[in-house]
Amino acid sequence: MNTQTTTATKRASNAAKSRKVTNSKAAASRCTANEPQPISEVLPEAVEEIKQTRTARQEAARQRRAELKATSNLLKNAVKTRQIPPSEDGTINGLLRAMYAQQGHTELKTFDEWKQAGYIVRKGQKAILLWGKPRKADRDKQAATAPTAESTEAKGAAAAGKDEQDEFFPVCYVFSNLQVHPITGKAQA
Repeated sequence: MNTQTTTATKRASNAAKSRKVTNSKAAASRCTANEPQPISEVLPEAVEEIKQTRTARQEAARQRRAELKATSNLLKNAVKTRQIPPSEDGTINGLLRAMYAQQGHTELKTFDEWKQAGYIVRKGQKAILLWGKPRKADRDKQAATAPTAESTEAKGAAAAGKDEQDEFFPVCYVFSNLQVHPITGKAQA
């Protein structure tokens, strides 16, 4: 009996240290078979941690997008001032690919494309950013859900002569030939 008590004490101590199990055990003891507890009561710390992780990822994505935008603007200005020649296809992505090629990144593919080709991205490698295919983004998306007199007038004016949709260029994450290695027989199994 004493050994069981000591083991239980050690388990409880380890659970408190990891912050993962403590609240779920307490909530499970309160929960009956007929009344499931909401996840926010069962694991409030885990829910908060997930929210913080999501927010951190979104902020990192915004920063990477801002860096890509700044690099694209520098390349555009360099072409305008004739410091560098325009790309062969006349696009910003062409300029970005030429810049990456000077660094040795000659072949760019998405993660799935490399996987289909029989390669895997090395652990810890960061994606190279390019602009994706433009999408149509509706400016009046919020106005359509809650129409007001002002938004109705704005829609009418937009339909009269202005385009109701703007182009949105998403970020495309690719990896280069320097960031991958062939998949071995072990990894495929």
